[in-house]
Amino acid sequence: AIAAAARRLGHARPSVRAAAGEALARVAGLGDLRAVLAASDQLRHQEEGVRRSAVEALASVAARGDETALREVEAHLRHREVGVRISALQALARLAPPGSDRAIKRACTCLGDHDAEVRLEAVKVLEAVAGKGSRRAVNLASARLEHQRTAVRSSAVKALAVVAQEGDARAIAATSARLGHHDGNARKAGACALQEIAGRSSARAVDEVASRLEHPDLAVRHAAVEALPRVAAQGDRHAIDAVVERLGHGDHRIRAAALEALPAVAARGDDYAVARAAALLEDAEAPAARRAAVFALALLAEKGGIRAADALRSRLQDADGGVRRAVQDALLEVCGRGDGQAIAAAAAGLGHRSADVRRSAGEALERLAERGDGRAIAAAGTHLCSRDGGVRDAALRSLVAVAEQGDGRVLELLGACLEHPSDAVRATAVGGLSEATARGDIRALSQAHARLAHPSAEVRCTALEALGIVAKRGDQDAIKAICLHLDCDETPVRLSAVRALAEVAEPNDRHVLAAAGGHLVHANHGVRSTALAAIRAVAKQDDAWAVEFVSQHLEQGDPHARRAAQEVLASLWRRPTATATPQSR
Repeated sequence: AIAAAARRLGHARPSVRAAAGEALARVAGLGDLRAVLAASDQLRHQEEGVRRSAVEALASVAARGDETALREVEAHLRHREVGVRISALQALARLAPPGSDRAIKRACTCLGDHDAEVRLEAVKVLEAVAGKGSRRAVNLASARLEHQRTAVRSSAVKALAVVAQEGDARAIAATSARLGHHDGNARKAGACALQEIAGRSSARAVDEVASRLEHPDLAVRHAAVEALPRVAAQGDRHAIDAVVERLGHGDHRIRAAALEALPAVAARGDDYAVARAAALLEDAEAPAARRAAVFALALLAEKGGIRAADALRSRLQDADGGVRRAVQDALLEVCGRGDGQAIAAAAAGLGHRSADVRRSAGEALERLAERGDGRAIAAAGTHLCSRDGGVRDAALRSLVAVAEQGDGRVLELLGACLEHPSDAVRATAVGGLSEATARGDIRALSQAHARLAHPSAEVRCTALEALGIVAKRGDQDAIKAICLHLDCDETPVRLSAVRALAEVAEPNDRHVLAAAGGHLVHANHGVRSTALAAIRAVAKQDDAWAVEFVSQHLEQGDPHARRAAQEVLASLWRRPTATATPQSR
């Protein structure tokens, strides 16, 4: 009878298999060896339905803990077919006595199986056999968090969720230990498992994670930062206190890690957290800690937060470039563009002795001020007359960056600098006019024209240079104004006029040639030389009209005028290039 029933466990029809299982249970006694072996043998059948029936039959003929049945089932856990391994695990869940170390060990081994369904079945076995609070299951599943395959680590997290009691100190310690693992994937798995086991706001879990903020390995500290919000709700005072405690650590790397963790557990606008982060901006020995404090404030402070804004503005001139850049980003986050105090603080940096700080100050003004902001323009303008060329350059760059092109306020500032006694300041003003306006800008031209009659020759030279830069080519008003200086007593002024004409006059400009030609008969040799240079600068080579115009001066009674005309003609005539002959080669 037993043999007949056992044969029908593999029947094609489910109803026959079910009847055979029931018959086997009735005719064989509990633990009957023949029935157990017969049912176990069907666990490796190729049909899933047959295997399922075999599991039911085995559970009906073998008691929990039956050694023979367990041995047969365990042998099938190593079968090459996935379906057979799954059926064996299902049978193990039915046959293993509660808390069986043997079954727990086998199930945890199967957490490393290549097949996802097998791993899922192993989790079910652990849930059925180990139950909540099994130390053995927690330890074995925790070890799987270090597995090289992501899927196995994920299965270990699921297993821990069903075998560890929430808040279980041993389970929390075991999973927290993985946060210090050398493998980043194991650290992530440990963090996920902690979240499953501890839940949120578990003081024990918070303490375990926070202690890893002091780990010497940067990767472990980073893992602790990421894990904290998994085990602590935002605003959790215990978590905040645990992090703040590390802000006073002697190692600046630990302080930086704590600052990184603070926004993860403290709510935006938390005055206590903001104050503690702001205090670390004064960490003189560690730029990394100051940068971390800036990042923390950007995440912790509410829009317009006074305490955070004041603390951030004070670091716009920080010795570390990374801190200065981070402060700019944070101020945009906390104050937005156009904050007057931030603009003033940035502008103050334009006068700093360090070129790097000045460069950062200019960049900060450009980022923090709206285009055309009068406060930024006025603040930068105060540095245009500095003795330090680097300061002037920084101020000029800021003016050009902040102002709209052709801004009248900027042109007034630059125009005033054209009269400065320092050559360097005047040069800065000329460069500023070039960058701040387009050629032909009437207001820029008026600034240059207004200084052409200045009593200082140096200022007139600068004004001529500016005119040559801002006037459009062919501007007759500018050309006439420049030509008036070709016979000036001061040689630098005459030379500046020639250079300006070269920039403004069109080739063969009749007005320039006439004005310069008239000076070829001047009694002053320097004026004649200037006229000569002006004609050379404007006349086109081999141009018939220019040659004819200059040739008329060959008839002058003054030998100096004739000699000057000869020199001009020599420069206008292009000498023919000699062609090489075979003999000459």
